[in-house]
Amino acid sequence: MTRIVPALLAIALVLASCQVTERSQGGPVVIRPDTPESTLVGLSDVLRGKERVAVLRRYRFGEDDARYVIRIYDLRDRPLGYILPDGKTYRVRAHGGSDLVSSATTTEKNVAALLGIPRTPLRIKPVKGPSQGG
Repeated sequence: MTRIVPALLAIALVLASCQVTERSQGGPVVIRPDTPESTLVGLSDVLRGKERVAVLRRYRFGEDDARYVIRIYDLRDRPLGYILPDGKTYRVRAHGGSDLVSSATTTEKNVAALLGIPRTPLRIKPVKGPSQGG
């Protein structure tokens, strides 16, 4: 019985460490774009020269255009980070939390910093869908 208790505690510790919880240690409160009150209002490709390197999605919260978040995804649709209206850019960690990586004056500079290529010029190209004339 005395050997079973430490083994059960070790298993419980391993299982508890694998749970993903949303928390923010390095940045502000995490804004989730998948909440019902958010609306996808923009979709863009991030280009380095002619190469597509990431995808940018802009979500608005409620009807106020000043309340938004720009989420950046890799080409496999995995979230990399987000940009808040004040220009602060945060990298998301796989198991919760976020780290401030930039507070540049342009979206392109913030995205470049998030991608780890801060001195590389990037271009943001809006994607046109059927409802946008594309």
